[in-house]
Amino acid sequence: MQIVIDIPEEEYKLCKRQWDTECDDVLMIAVKYGVPLPKHHGRLIDADDAKREWSNVIDCEVEHPKYQCTIRDVLEDAPTIIDADKESEG
Repeated sequence: MQIVIDIPEEEYKLCKRQWDTECDDVLMIAVKYGVPLPKHHGRLIDADDAKREWSNVIDCEVEHPKYQCTIRDVLEDAPTIIDADKESEG
């Protein structure tokens, strides 16, 4: 199971440095309120980053010497935040 959690950066750094009962509490709460990712999900990307990149493309229907790409190229090149669920690849 994969889950997205949100914890304060300082708490994350503390838990990376030295594990203690405070880390247990922070992580238990984070898991309780975390968002489970659906099984068989694909690669998760930063859509805002892809949108910014796409805004650089004038019109992919018409060949343009500076911008020769498609939305597929933009999405494929977007940095992966979380890899695809292994069961969904195939």
